[in-house]
Amino acid sequence: MADTKLAIYDLSQGLCKQMSMALLGKQLDGIWHTGVLVYDLEIYYGSSGIIKSTPFTTNLGPPLKVENMGKTKKSLKELMNFLEQVSKDKYKPRSYNVLLNNCNSFSSDLCLWLIGKRIPEHITNLPSDVMNSPMGAMITPFLEQAGNIISNATAQRNNKTK
Repeated sequence: MADTKLAIYDLSQGLCKQMSMALLGKQLDGIWHTGVLVYDLEIYYGSSGIIKSTPFTTNLGPPLKVENMGKTKKSLKELMNFLEQVSKDKYKPRSYNVLLNNCNSFSSDLCLWLIGKRIPEHITNLPSDVMNSPMGAMITPFLEQAGNIISNATAQRNNKTK
């Protein structure tokens, strides 16, 4: 059995909590990026596909929070096979979408496979919370572009450190 944890980062570094009410007409506590910690890896998804790295080495700095999700009975070999399979299907690089198929979607699916439960809904519901806000439709294109830029920068940094 291996511990499974969720690393939670706020891409806005606290700005979302301060500015969301004024910008969206709705209070949001952060712009969440997540990675799953298991077998001494941090596994997450971005525009370059599924990334496996040393925990806490993304360019996002330390996570805001690390949440214990449970223990997995899946082996490292089973995990690698699962990641290879989903990287050819739902989580290939061209399938990334900051609002609809993102790191949080991946983390939730991975935790469901590893331990039988999804990540917290306040994280996975963030895109719909934003899109359903009074200003959501106007800022959605900006958010998609910004999310892709952040995801690309993270992937490029991690590719250089491998």
